[in-house]
Parts: sequence; C-alpha cells; structure tokens
Amino acid sequence: MPYPILTLPYPFAKRLQQLLSPFELQNLQIAAAHFKGPLEPVVMTSKVYRITFEGDTSDVINLTVACNSLDMKTKTVNIGNEKVVYQCPHASFNSLSNAVFDNICFNNLYYAAKIVCIKYCKVSLKFLENIAARFKITNLRDLYIREGNEIDNDVKISTVYKMFPFLKTLSIATAYNGWIRELLDPDFTTEIEYLLLRHDSLDELLSFNTVDFHRLVEKHPRLNLYMVYKVPGQIHESKEYFEMRIKKAFSLHRFNSYGDFYLYFEVSSVNDTPEQYFFWYIDRIKKL
Repeated sequence: MPYPILTLPYPFAKRLQQLLSPFELQNLQIAAAHFKGPLEPVVMTSKVYRITFEGDTSDVINLTVACNSLDMKTKTVNIGNEKVVYQCPHASFNSLSNAVFDNICFNNLYYAAKIVCIKYCKVSLKFLENIAARFKITNLRDLYIREGNEIDNDVKISTVYKMFPFLKTLSIATAYNGWIRELLDPDFTTEIEYLLLRHDSLDELLSFNTVDFHRLVEKHPRLNLYMVYKVPGQIHESKEYFEMRIKKAFSLHRFNSYGDFYLYFEVSSVNDTPEQYFFWYIDRIKKL
C-alpha cells in the first residue's frame, strides 16, 4: 500500500522536498508509488557502469554503460535541471576545484558509487566535504586521491576517514609529520583495511618512532599498509640506505605475531622507468 504522502498539504510537501537528501527523496518516491503532485519529479535514477565529470564549468557528463564485461559503450550526455542519482560501481572526478560547487549542473547530480577516483583536482577540506555531500556514504568503499592532485596541507588522513567512515581502501598522495599518531587517537574508531600512501618526502613518510608503529599494528591488526616514496628527481641514495631507514623506522625484530598486518614499502622516481628502484615487504608481521 503506498505511503499516504499525497495527503500532505502542498506547502508541507514542498518543504519536505527541500529538507530531505536526494537519497531520502528517492526512498520517499518509491514509498509513494506513482503520483502526480508537488513532489514530482523528485529524483531520477540512472544505472551505469562508470560516470566521469570533468571541469568546473562542465554541463555534460561522460557515462560508460557496461552491457557485459566485454561490451562497454561511452556516451556524453547533457545535464538537465532534474536531480539525478547515478547508481554505478565507479565515479571519477577530473580537473575540479571548489568552483565546481557553483555549477548548477554539478549540483544536480548525486552518486551511489562504490569506487571513487579524484584526479588533477584542487583538494581541500571544503572540496571533500562537498564531494561527500553528493554521495550515498554507506555505499562508498574505495577512495583514490593519487598523484596529480593539489592537496592542501589541512587535508589529514584521519579527517578523510571521518568524512567517509565506511571506506575499506584509501589511497592518497600525501603524508606529514604525525600521521600515524592521528590513527592512534582514542576518538579514531574506524577499522582500517587498506591504506596506501604516496609522498615525495621520505622524512615525512617515516615520521614516527617504533613505539607508535607497534601501537598502530596492535590497534589495526588487519591493516594492509602500502607506503611509496616518490623521489621527485634522480635517486642518489643506495638501496642499502633505504633498507637501513626502513629497519630503523619499523624495528621489526621487536615484534611478536600481530594478526594479519601487511606492510609494503617502495622507492621509485617520478622521472625514471616505471620499475621500482627498491621495494621491501613483509607478508605477515611475525617474530623474526
């Protein structure tokens, strides 16, 4: 039986539309079934494989429709005045800044995506807050903020997890002094599974002591931690130098077994060949 939403007076029905998020309106539309009235049109839904929004002033969006795993078709569509929720596994945002949130076309779009990739954007806290407001947060599992983005210094790893609390994977091209201690804060309760850090400062990437690292393993025993030092120019240090820095930072000889913690460390140059100059990992941390 349809929910008796249609019995609401016109002003209350319009106000309800203003108060609810597009995802709540979508559920309301389903509950009210087919109707004509002040709530129509509420939200349109489109199921695609991937959406790509590019450029602050864009009034189009690129949609990739997957008929099956081998047949994918891409088309460019104009953004209308109706609110649209895109249900898709993948969403990509390219070459954006805070200016995009003044774009009425962008503001009409919402996403129920599992994987989000942010490329060549100016990433600030305000930018991430506005991006989060366009998503069904419970659906989002993997967030990639990789090289090529301009990431503000006030964007912290713990803050990203608080904005997107259901993440399983976070890949972000930043690190800074004290990043591990943020994850040890008692108020930080997110269970981290995959954390990938890429940064061009070795000192900031390894800006922790062995005690803090051991506490991280104890608090997040199932964490898969990937750390990549992207040397901004030519690599001058020897492989022995990086091995010494790693052993000093992690002091793995002090470990007993700590569950399923996985650690991988890589050194590569942005100017050299794609192959790693140096990599080191331990499959599961156990007493050596």
